[in-house]
Amino acid sequence: MGYGTSTYGPWVPSAGAAKRMRLRFDWAIGTPALGATTVPVQLIISVEAGYSFWDSSAQYNRSGALGSASTSMGVRVSTGGSTILERISGSLPIYTAGPHQVAVAASLSGVDYIGSGVTASHTSTVTLPGVTSGLPGRPAPQAQYVSDTEALISWGATDLADRYYVEQWAEHLQRWTRLGTVYGTSLRDYGLSPNSRYKWRVCAANGSGYESAWAETGAIRTTPSAPQLRVYREGYAVAVDLTATANYPEHWYLERSVNGGAWQYWTQGDGRDGKASMTPAAGQTVQFRGKSGVSEGGQRWSQWATTITVPALQAPAPPTLLGPSGIVSVEEPVRMQWRHESRDLTDQTSAEVQWQRVGDSDWNTATVTGATPSYETGLTVGAWQWRVRTKGMHDDWSAWSAPSGFRVAAPPTAAITSPTPDEVVATNRVRIHATGSEPDPAWLITAWEATLTDLTADRQVAAWSGQGPPGVLTAPALAADMHQHRAAVRVRSGSGLWSRWASVDFTVDYAEPAEPIVTARYVEEEGEVVITADAQTGPVETEQIRVEVSRDAGQTWQTLDIQPGPHVTVTDPTPHLGGEVMYRVTAISELPTESTPVVVTVGTHTRRAWLLGDDGTKAHLILDMELATTHSHELVLAEYETDDAEQYPVAHYGRRRTAEVRFSGLLTPRWGSPRDVWLRLLGQRIWYRDPTGIRWRATLTATGPAIAPQRGASRAVKISGTAVRISD
Repeated sequence: MGYGTSTYGPWVPSAGAAKRMRLRFDWAIGTPALGATTVPVQLIISVEAGYSFWDSSAQYNRSGALGSASTSMGVRVSTGGSTILERISGSLPIYTAGPHQVAVAASLSGVDYIGSGVTASHTSTVTLPGVTSGLPGRPAPQAQYVSDTEALISWGATDLADRYYVEQWAEHLQRWTRLGTVYGTSLRDYGLSPNSRYKWRVCAANGSGYESAWAETGAIRTTPSAPQLRVYREGYAVAVDLTATANYPEHWYLERSVNGGAWQYWTQGDGRDGKASMTPAAGQTVQFRGKSGVSEGGQRWSQWATTITVPALQAPAPPTLLGPSGIVSVEEPVRMQWRHESRDLTDQTSAEVQWQRVGDSDWNTATVTGATPSYETGLTVGAWQWRVRTKGMHDDWSAWSAPSGFRVAAPPTAAITSPTPDEVVATNRVRIHATGSEPDPAWLITAWEATLTDLTADRQVAAWSGQGPPGVLTAPALAADMHQHRAAVRVRSGSGLWSRWASVDFTVDYAEPAEPIVTARYVEEEGEVVITADAQTGPVETEQIRVEVSRDAGQTWQTLDIQPGPHVTVTDPTPHLGGEVMYRVTAISELPTESTPVVVTVGTHTRRAWLLGDDGTKAHLILDMELATTHSHELVLAEYETDDAEQYPVAHYGRRRTAEVRFSGLLTPRWGSPRDVWLRLLGQRIWYRDPTGIRWRATLTATGPAIAPQRGASRAVKISGTAVRISD
């Protein structure tokens, strides 16, 4: 949108004359078109008079941005009016730098009525707008590969643009990344890496905020990584599989060398992976190498990957025997296994297996057809040895392997004497009476395994094991009332052989004692929990009461004590503090059977910290208590000589971890433990507990506790120390 303005020169003469005149400039500035470099301008120059006058030969002159003029003219002006001296229309240049000022000057003289020596003059200055920028032209960028770490991106200048934005697309990142703003027409990108794919885009822009559409370059692939090669036999042929490891490969290429000669072109193809095969002539060795290539943005090939040299067909080496060894059971087939040791990459085509009892002169022989590397046969008790030879695609057998020995033995036997089949067991804590026997007196029973399965519920309820002969095995889980169960036991002898499972089915039908009445409370003054339980009258009398504790919200349980009934009191001397602890109490009959456990939860919220020594010494803090816990790990920082001036130390981490609590507080005659008690705890293994929930096996360090009088408190002392966590 354009604008108009008027400017005035001074009245002349400035004073003392009745007839005065002045010049007037009326400007009209147009609106430049988008992108135009000129603006239309119109200027009217007039003379104004205070009183009318006329002169036939006045002198008019003009100069400045709109050019110059000089002429003699007649001038007539009425009183208080004006007369146009000149109309000027044209255009003036404007610039992208922004608005700028122009000036035009004019004068009128020689008006005798005013005074022949009087001149009316005026210089008018106006502001022209800057170039109104339009949409810049879209650039046409190109990308040029320089190296695997550098590319040159260039484009021609576009109209109405004074800057360019450049972004990079990295295929592995799947996003555009701004590289910067460029005021020229090229940029070098040093952020490339091998085995990648890139492209770029450029946007033209100007200071008025206009931006062109983005224009992309073609893509560039940097040097790919070398492929992986696998060489193998397919019958008499040799095959090669080329598998690309490059991120964005497009081609593959294979060469071969025969009998160690020069490398020669073999085959090539497009895509990631390739495969080729050939049949060497008799006696020929072959070797292969391959590479991955790209052509987008220029042809580039990876480093070579090279296979082993494939030998000519020949007999394999003696096979490696894998088993059996040691002692095997006479009740199972003996499985002889080996590994074919090819010298020419051909698979096993057949094998011969031989075995004999140690001391015999003749071998038993069996033939295996194909690549199966094993053979099974049944053997009697005794010492045996065996051997194998194999064949590949070559006509000749390998040499026989060195014989390998093993022993066939009868396994031990297991038996269950109690419960008996279909017996009704009157307890939920099942006891299995089991025996094991070994036919060879040289061996003893060394271990056992047992299971208890609830057949009615179709689930295994317990599995446990131990060393030595089985004897009486008490199931670690309770049996369900009126359910059928199965107990199973097996044993292992010194030969390493396990017996078959011996099992017996029976029914459980029992009477359980009544649930006990349980109370539990946290004793703040002692830092401990006291649990009491009283037996109740039930189908059977309570013989014992078991009290257990869980310190992990019921996930695991630990027995605190088992005492004769009917009334028991059990103390937990080291419960967690500042939270809740769970206790489980069970009544046990003479059968034995067990009641349904009674679970109680006790809150241990406190403001005290407790220390309990292994000798029973107990100490606590309560007033003005401060706690600070630290954890660390084993670390050594080592410095090594190097040419790198910015080399930092190297960290070596150990497995050892450390944890400690630093504590302090006040002791008074009423609150806290005497000083001599604290001193007795030095050098002892202790249990350390505090309101944060820490419950550690710990020791007091030699530096604490430090005891000093508290200023301002004549009967109070301050105590501090450090409890270092130790293994339990």
